[in-house]
Amino acid sequence: MKITNQWLSKVSACSEAVSWYNNQKETDISILFKKAIKENKLDWANWTIDFSKFEFSDLLALIMGIFAISMSVAFWCSTSMAQYSGGRPSGVGGSFL
Repeated sequence: MKITNQWLSKVSACSEAVSWYNNQKETDISILFKKAIKENKLDWANWTIDFSKFEFSDLLALIMGIFAISMSVAFWCSTSMAQYSGGRPSGVGGSFL
């Protein structure tokens, strides 16, 4: 998919984003997506995700994947904190400090 000024208008892009886009040589969405992330413009990269073309099972898989990642991060945080609290998970029988 190619990004156009018309498409940017449709997604209500801010003037800064439109200016950034107009200064790019590429119009391919996958390249601009990566470039926006590399330049720490994550909110602009989010425009490129079009959920209207996803099937329900794809959305469910995406949600479950995000949930699994968040649970992994939460588990890692709780085990990392345990090493600083005398082997107890933080919040159990004492505090982190």
